[in-house]
Amino acid sequence: MENLNQIVKINKSEARKLFNQGKNIYILPCKVVLKNPWVQPMKVNNKNNEDSKIYTTQTFDQIVNNFEYYNTGSQLGYYAAYYINFNDIN
Repeated sequence: MENLNQIVKINKSEARKLFNQGKNIYILPCKVVLKNPWVQPMKVNNKNNEDSKIYTTQTFDQIVNNFEYYNTGSQLGYYAAYYINFNDIN
């Protein structure tokens, strides 16, 4: 993962916009902190390449819905939080 000091939290609409522009978005359950050694952020983008951890033709909302179904709950939080590298923000 990139330098965590340069990662900033963004809201869902900003994340959707930047995802559609091809930027790397990091998704975590809302109660998990970035520097957690057990739960790491999932990197997603709309490009099918080796840089992304998933190969996708899915939309941003489909990816988020799948992430929230499988990775959220009472212990980690019920919804996703979105992060991006500070240098990728316009």
